[in-house]
Order: sequence, then structure tokens, then C-alpha cells
Amino acid sequence: MAELVAKSLILSDSYAGLRALLVRSKYKTENGRRKRLNFNLEGAGRWSLIRKRKRRKKSSSEKTRKIAGIFLTRYGVVFRKLLERESLAPPWRDLVRALRLLKLRGELGKGDFVTGEQFALPEAVASLREMRRRKKSGQLVSLSASDSPNLMGIVTSGKRVSSHYKNRVLYIDGVPVAFKEGAEIRLLSKFDNSE
Repeated sequence: MAELVAKSLILSDSYAGLRALLVRSKYKTENGRRKRLNFNLEGAGRWSLIRKRKRRKKSSSEKTRKIAGIFLTRYGVVFRKLLERESLAPPWRDLVRALRLLKLRGELGKGDFVTGEQFALPEAVASLREMRRRKKSGQLVSLSASDSPNLMGIVTSGKRVSSHYKNRVLYIDGVPVAFKEGAEIRLLSKFDNSE
């Protein structure tokens, strides 16, 4: 019985069974006197067999679909060049099958944002179209080079900044204009200092 309990194959509906298995001898001393313990397996209550459910292994296509969903949630729009920087991404040929299936089901929106095959969430398509129509405000945004929204050198032309948390990229209206890599600061466009 002890071996079956140790292997998690059976269990008792009371603690008496566990006590019966843990007590080493029939007697235990208490205040210098021996006291008879009444823990035995017969009085332990009911014993039940534990049925282990077999876990259904996920197919590789299910795993790929989940990963594709994670990338869609992270970026909104997914395309091959974007996922080159993802070290744990499955091969593009596997991801593109899962993404095409989602597109055929109508779960992904349509749009033309980058060159090549792309897949986008409907909310991302609406947001990108709104951003395209919006008047430029000149707002400055500084991002860490390790942030996932930093797509310098992927979506935009130019050098890629290494993904180190101390490196920064400066954007004006979504366009990279400067970056800091280590101690070096580089301007990518000229600034008007009149304001």
C-alpha cells in the first residue's frame, strides 16, 4: 500500500491511512510511557484508485497557430521580415500556413502596409488607416531599442539598432530621426532649431 501511495496511484479518504503508513512502530512513547496507537490500514477508511488522464499532445499546427496569435497580439501586423528578429519563432513556412488559415476564416483584416505577404488584426488595420489620415503633430517619442514597437531597420530603411535596453531610438510622427547606441548619438535627419 505504501508503494502505491508513494507512486500516486491510490489515495485514502481520511488521514488515518497516511498516519498508518508513517508510524514506524506499534508503540510511541509519551511522557516516558508507551502509548498504543490505533493507526492501522484496516481502519484507514476507503482507498481509491487514482486515474491519471492522458494529456492530449498538441499538434505542431496547433502550437504554430498559438504562436502566430501571440505575434499578432504583440505587433498587430505580421510579415516575414518582422519575425527575423524573433529568436524563438518557428520557420516562416509553418507560420504562414497558420496565418493563411486565420485569414481564410476571416479572423484577420486586409491591408497593404509593407511589401510582401502580411497578416493583420482587424483592429490594427483600422488603427493604421486612422494614423495615415491623421495630421502630423511633430510629437517626439523615445523608445528603448529592445521594445517590440521599435522597428527601425525592419519597417524603415536604415541601420538596425542592437536590442540592448540602454540603446534608444527617437521618433517624430513614427519616423526614426535619431538613435543612441552605447555612447554614440546619431541624427538621421536634420532638425529645425528655430522653435
